Amino acid sequence: MFSDGEIPEIKWGGDEFVSKTEEIEHRLDELKELYHVKLLTFEEISKETSIDWWTVKDLFEKKGLSGLVYRNVQD
Repeated sequence: MFSDGEIPEIKWGGDEFVSKTEEIEHRLDELKELYHVKLLTFEEISKETSIDWWTVKDLFEKKGLSGLVYRNVQD
């Protein structure tokens, strides 16, 4: 077995692990436009981009972006 000083440090997901938010970070400008300009919901963005809505939401939270969008409702 290993002694205290010999236990290898294990990285969750392995050395090559990349989170889902890191995978889509290069698309942040596109996602912001869909959310803040076109006023799509996270679910609508998911359908249009084939990215899980919760991953988009997590990326926005990670970047400190507002999750609130106000839509004008017409009668």
